[in-house]
Amino acid sequence: VWSMLEDAGGALWVGQDGALLRLVDGRPSRWYTARDGVPPGPLRGLARDGATGALWIASYGGGLARLDPATGSARRLTPGDRRFAQDLSAVG
Repeated sequence: VWSMLEDAGGALWVGQDGALLRLVDGRPSRWYTARDGVPPGPLRGLARDGATGALWIASYGGGLARLDPATGSARRLTPGDRRFAQDLSAVG
């Protein structure tokens, strides 16, 4: 486990190596992986966007991604989108 975040609804998000787990009432609700757009590598930082409810994911080796919990899909930002490092340790 590299990171954890509790959202406004009380769900717990757990960042692991290339996977994100959502727990509801202490039970696994859903796994998010590369198929959903989650970046590879240790997910070291999680932050909630208070305006949209989206989750920002910082990955060491995989850059930055934005997950929309309503759709279940993440969009990984690449260096072509903005200039930033691929090795991120925190977001927030």
